[in-house]
Amino acid sequence: VELSDGKVLEAPLVISNAGIRRTVLDLVGEEHFDKGYVNHVRNLKPTWSALVVHTALSKKITDRPGGLYAKSLDVAGYTEQLERGEIPQRPYIWFMVTTNLIPSFAPPGKQIICFGCPMPFREGADWEKWADRVLESGEELFPGLNEHMIFREVIPPDYIQSWADKEGVLLEVAQTTQQVGANRPSMISPINGLFYVGVDVANSGKTRAVGVDAAGESALECAEIVASRLGPAG
Repeated sequence: VELSDGKVLEAPLVISNAGIRRTVLDLVGEEHFDKGYVNHVRNLKPTWSALVVHTALSKKITDRPGGLYAKSLDVAGYTEQLERGEIPQRPYIWFMVTTNLIPSFAPPGKQIICFGCPMPFREGADWEKWADRVLESGEELFPGLNEHMIFREVIPPDYIQSWADKEGVLLEVAQTTQQVGANRPSMISPINGLFYVGVDVANSGKTRAVGVDAAGESALECAEIVASRLGPAG
């Protein structure tokens, strides 16, 4: 591996957790791969971005650990509305009740609930209005949410964009029907000794997790492959 200062570090193998797209197109360079493989990696479909709202409550209002909420099951119509830049009356959301998983994250009797709303990136949108709508969906799930809210923290897609590669995408490889199971990109690269690890790759059709869980599954799989390649320690 050549560092930015020109220093070269040698190893029997390299595991990149920078993402398959960034590793192939930027770090290694597409000139080192077959053109068909480069086109495959370049055409991997990323996910949307998201708006996230953290809320702190003056009292505990739910025992649920987390879940999903969809007011309407017209997924195609809802998706088209988002892609037009319109704010749905009741956005689809996921939620995680942080303090039901780790009570010490808040003082006794208080509660923290995190809401997320997946959406395409749109620069200059009214994110506070979006947050209001997200919390209206939250209120339907948890009556009393707004009444007992001490404060809220809004994390918009353009904040995510400030540290992500492009348009604030959450994952560089979306879990579409063409990119899951056996179709998920392999963690074994065409270059001998180069491996990928992370949420966007796997080495079998077994991996069904998402987010951090998928990254963990990937790491366990990669460890087995690397161990078999290196042989017994010592």
